[in-house]
Amino acid sequence: MKYVPAVVGRPRRAKHPIRMLVSKVGGDPVGIDAAEWPSCRHCDKPMAFLAQLDLHNPVRVSERFAFAYMFMCRGFRDERGCPSWDPEEGANCVLLKSTPDAASLCPCPGEHRFDDFELSLSERQEPFLEGPDIDDLADEAFLDASGKEFVHYDTSRIIKIGGIPIWIQSPEVPQCPCCKGSMTFIAQVGSELENPGFGGYGFDVAAGEFFVFRCEAECSPQGAVMGLQTG
Repeated sequence: MKYVPAVVGRPRRAKHPIRMLVSKVGGDPVGIDAAEWPSCRHCDKPMAFLAQLDLHNPVRVSERFAFAYMFMCRGFRDERGCPSWDPEEGANCVLLKSTPDAASLCPCPGEHRFDDFELSLSERQEPFLEGPDIDDLADEAFLDASGKEFVHYDTSRIIKIGGIPIWIQSPEVPQCPCCKGSMTFIAQVGSELENPGFGGYGFDVAAGEFFVFRCEAECSPQGAVMGLQTG
């Protein structure tokens, strides 16, 4: 059996704002500046900041880029109707940074700030599984290398960097928005993190997962996308 390294982050509400360059959910992003803050292509309003992910430690899922920053328009839930779940419609964004500045704290604009959640990290080796029939596999196929944990049913309340995507619906691997080349899975973020302020990240979505991909050739800081699947 072939295994793929992954790091799992279990969220807990932070007692104080997190202002370090670490993987985290919510709060203010560390390592980017205001000029880089994305706006929705549909409503032109600033997107909400969801999470920042360390792509080098403790599992390396990128050679060129050190951090990924996830954003999503809140217009999903109101009369604007922005397609925030779609990786191709410009209503969400993943920004990659090679050398983020740990001293740069970018305050979230207006209503677009959520509570800080810190992550308790653990490493594991996931079985390499792929294909449209993944849901037809027996539970035993989803045991990690320790043989003690089912990875298939352990995604909606965690953040996972590396490993394999556990799709809710059919596999949806996008093309790079910059070079149209192949993309590589780098993270999966559950929407049921225990944060009343999020309520499915504040977008009134059902239990679901965000799937994050980067360009296989790592062609550009904009060569990353994310899509949302719900059950």
